[in-house]
Amino acid sequence: MRSKAKASSSCISPSRLARERARDAIGGDRFVEVCVKAAAESCATRDPKGLYQRAHSGDLPAFTGVSAPYEAPTTPTLIVDTEQLALPEATQRLTACVIDKFGDQPARSIPREAS
Repeated sequence: MRSKAKASSSCISPSRLARERARDAIGGDRFVEVCVKAAAESCATRDPKGLYQRAHSGDLPAFTGVSAPYEAPTTPTLIVDTEQLALPEATQRLTACVIDKFGDQPARSIPREAS
């Protein structure tokens, strides 16, 4: 008998409604909402691709946090405040959250079908 493979997906959504729809689609028992918290100014200083600068100059319309809205989660499973936590601590908290929710069994890769 084959065991069911575990799969995961990471999505970025600035909209509460989109996140609620994702939770409903996959089921609340299989959904973790993580808020990676950082002020837009901090994100701009960390931006290696210059996207925030392009958004502020108008080259990137509808850029979340600059010219498009961001709706912070009201009840996330975890908040990772990148302005307060060093990367190792943030990583540890995220890992602990996922293990707590899903167990410590590693997900297996699902091979893509040949094209």
